[in-house]
Amino acid sequence: MNRRTVLILSGSIGQGHAAVAEACADAFDRAGQVPVVRDCMELLGPVRRAVASGLFRGLLGIPPLYDALHFSGLRAGAPVVVRSAGRATGHLVRALRPELADPSLVTVVAVFALGAGVVGWAAQRRPDLNAVVVVSDATAHRVWVQPGVRRYVVFSQLAAGSVRQYDPAAEVRIVDPPVRAPFLHPPDRLAARRALGWPEASTIVLVMGGGWARGPLLQVADRLAARGLVPVVLAGSNRGLLRRVETGRPGTGRPLVLGQRDDVHLLMAASDVVVTSPGQACHEARAVGRPLVVMDTVPGHGRENLLGELAQGGVLASGPHPEQVEAAVLAALQGACGATNHEPRRPWGSQLVEAVGPGR
Repeated sequence: MNRRTVLILSGSIGQGHAAVAEACADAFDRAGQVPVVRDCMELLGPVRRAVASGLFRGLLGIPPLYDALHFSGLRAGAPVVVRSAGRATGHLVRALRPELADPSLVTVVAVFALGAGVVGWAAQRRPDLNAVVVVSDATAHRVWVQPGVRRYVVFSQLAAGSVRQYDPAAEVRIVDPPVRAPFLHPPDRLAARRALGWPEASTIVLVMGGGWARGPLLQVADRLAARGLVPVVLAGSNRGLLRRVETGRPGTGRPLVLGQRDDVHLLMAASDVVVTSPGQACHEARAVGRPLVVMDTVPGHGRENLLGELAQGGVLASGPHPEQVEAAVLAALQGACGATNHEPRRPWGSQLVEAVGPGR
């Protein structure tokens, strides 16, 4: 049997793209293909990666500037943005050339905007290649949509329309939002709490802010603890929070801060409400069946992602201030989110593989 390889282009800006890449890789693996995941940020080299990551983090900390970059630069397709993306594509293509030329490669998929240029480049040089972009944000900006891309896979009509803003004739297929396998069949709340050693009768709120743990997470946790709730904070890669990491049982009157975890599905299952920033964690919390409070703490694409979450339902949005998040959590505990468990129409991996196509 011939080896059929799928190259998945991700990017280590936060954890959302990596989570989508993991879900895609699992889907292709189950379909009998060989997934290979590459990090576009890493492939840019240490200097370019450091500059790009530093610029991105810095602009996120100044919301008006990041909003300007996103809406007037990326969304509008400003020439400087298009040229910068083109230079990045050149670097990535040079790094990936041996893999793109491998005859066993049948499909190349980008789940990160910078990877879309590579997909388009490869498709124009290898007509046999199945070249697809999976738009992992709620909407596409100009860098997501590139000449040569054969097909776009998106998670909503909103995202489909945003792709066609840049290419009206684009072939676009809509699937459910991606969910990694452990979140599809979580334990019930009591079993999860027993597995973690958490108090069974408490009201537990999981407070997270993406891979970088953005937002006033500790301040939110302190306010919730003062209400008699049990907050658990995920520190992600936030160095300030990581210095506060504690172990042991929650419910001692102060927030429990946890470091990097590979059992977030269990933490969600053990919680009564999940507080997070807009992104991949929202899809996974829905699959677990937990009410969501989504903080407006990420400018630019984060604001669009927040609107996308509201359109899906099962969510309360909150402002970025601790008292606003606290009020939303209290409302969520009273049922203000409505229905929270969004069952996929059928297994997500099957939807993805069918939407991407079989390759040759």
